[in-house]
Amino acid sequence: MEVVTFKTNPEYTNEQMQQAMETTNDIVKEFDGFVSRNISQNESGEFIDVVLWETKEQALNAAKQVPEIPELIKNFALIDPKSVVMKHYTIFAKQ
Repeated sequence: MEVVTFKTNPEYTNEQMQQAMETTNDIVKEFDGFVSRNISQNESGEFIDVVLWETKEQALNAAKQVPEIPELIKNFALIDPKSVVMKHYTIFAKQ
């Protein structure tokens, strides 16, 4: 599981960010190992992006492909780079 928290770059609105993340879904779902993605936002404007991958290696490989895809570069430019925290977790229990 990949968990990323971030805020919108001050040059953009949260609505623009939400729209960019929705269009990002159409690209991300095509990566090898993709299972699901959920993005939420709290009251203070922070986003959380939770992506399930079949393996951590597939998650890391997907991340390596991001700089090669112009639409993702454009969408991720809306993110404040100083706010990004990315972590990977191993799921040990499911329901």
